[in-house]
Amino acid sequence: MDQREQVAWKMALQIHEQLRNSYSSLGNLQLPESGWHQVEKLLRQTRAAENNGWLLAGDRCRQQFVPALQEMKRELSLLESQITTTNRYRHERISAIDLWKDIVALDAEFDGVILDLQNRALSVTTEPIELEGVYLGTFQIELSWKDSGCGHLWRYHIIAGDPHPAASNEDVTHPHVQSESLCEGDGTESINAALQTGRLLDFFTLVNCVLRNYNSASAYIELEDWEGSTCSECGVLMNSDEYFICAGCSTHFCEDCRSLCLDCEESFCLSCMGICQRCEEYYCRYCLRSCRDCQEDACSGCRNKQERCQKCYERLPNDKDKTETAAGQTGFKQTETAVHPDRVG
Repeated sequence: MDQREQVAWKMALQIHEQLRNSYSSLGNLQLPESGWHQVEKLLRQTRAAENNGWLLAGDRCRQQFVPALQEMKRELSLLESQITTTNRYRHERISAIDLWKDIVALDAEFDGVILDLQNRALSVTTEPIELEGVYLGTFQIELSWKDSGCGHLWRYHIIAGDPHPAASNEDVTHPHVQSESLCEGDGTESINAALQTGRLLDFFTLVNCVLRNYNSASAYIELEDWEGSTCSECGVLMNSDEYFICAGCSTHFCEDCRSLCLDCEESFCLSCMGICQRCEEYYCRYCLRSCRDCQEDACSGCRNKQERCQKCYERLPNDKDKTETAAGQTGFKQTETAVHPDRVG
C-alpha cells in the first residue's frame, strides 16, 4: 500500500465512523435554524430598503434572498431524505474496505482528486464541459462530511474551475448551478441514496452526469440566454454591449426602452420615470418632488425653493406670503423673449 492509498484508508475509516454515528439515532436531528434566521434577516432588510426608497440596497437584498431560500430548501430536502431513508439503509452500511476501494477508484475516473483529511473533504475535477455549443469549463465537485448542525452528514459544492458564468448573473456558472449549489433534478433521489449508503464513487459519477446534461425546464438560466441579458421592460435578449443600466434600480434594458431624465440626464428604466404634472415632461423619480401644497409631482423648473409648484405659488393670498416676489426670482422656468439688435448700416 503506497502513501496515497494509506491516506485513502485513513479517510475511509473516518467516513465509516461518521456514517456509523449518523445511523445510530434520529434524536440528534436539528432543523436548519441558521438558514431560516438568514432568510428572515434578508427579508427584514429588503422590506426596510423598499420602505425607505433605497432601491439599490433593496435590489442587492433580493439577489441574496433567492440563494438563501434555495440553500434552506436544500437543507430541508436533505433532512427529509435522511429521515425517510435512515431505516431503509440501516442494514446497507458500507464497509470501511468498500469505502477505501471507492476512494482509490476515483483516481481512474476523474482528474484532480484531492484527499483532505484535515478538513474532512474529498473533491474531484471534471473534464471541460460544453453544452449545446456553450463552453462552461471544468468544475470541482467538493464533498465534505463535517456535521453542519442541521442533522445531516453530507454537504457538497460545485465550484467552477474556469468560470464562464451567464452574462445576466455571475453566480450562475452552469445552467443547473447557482451560488455553487446544484439543482439535481431527476437525480435527487439517486444522489441522496448514494450519500446515505456511502457509495462515494456512485455519488461523484451521478453528479458529473447531471453536470454533463442539460434540462431547460429546470435551468436557472437557459443556454439560449447565456451570452446575453434580458431587457427588464420588454423581455428582448441583448448582447453584453447592447444594454443600458438603470441609474435608479440597476436593471438592464434595451435602447428602445431607455428613458433620459431631462434634469439629471441619466438613463432610467420606465419604472423609475415619472411625469411632471405642470410641464408634462418626463423626469426620473429622484428629480421629481411633490409640491408642498397640492402634493403633485413637479420638476425642479416647475417648483421654487419653498417646494411649491407655480400654480400653488400664484394662489397664495397676498404678497406677504410670497417670499420671492421680484421678477425673475420666483424660482420657476422663465420664458425668454428673443432680443433683436438694431440694424447697422
